[in-house]
Amino acid sequence: MELDSSTSIKNNTADDKQQFFQDKAQKREIRKLERRIEELENDIQQLESKIEENEQSMYEPDILNDHEKLRELSEVNEQLKQKMDTLMDEWTECQEALANI
Repeated sequence: MELDSSTSIKNNTADDKQQFFQDKAQKREIRKLERRIEELENDIQQLESKIEENEQSMYEPDILNDHEKLRELSEVNEQLKQKMDTLMDEWTECQEALANI
């Protein structure tokens, strides 16, 4: 009987250790995802601000009258929007991963 009790306690201790390390790894993954989400949100906000700033600049008379500058600004904005879409896709993936933990 005592052998069974001792073995049971050892198994419980091993299970507790395993659970502890699993919980620790899960918390680490959650923190990692939360930090990445925060970084992405900051980057997206900066891109949105830059796009808005560029769009406002497009209505300035000196830009409106210079088709080359207007075209360049439009191309820059298009690149910024593509980058923002990529970041938003990653943000969505991180949010889904976080929800599934």
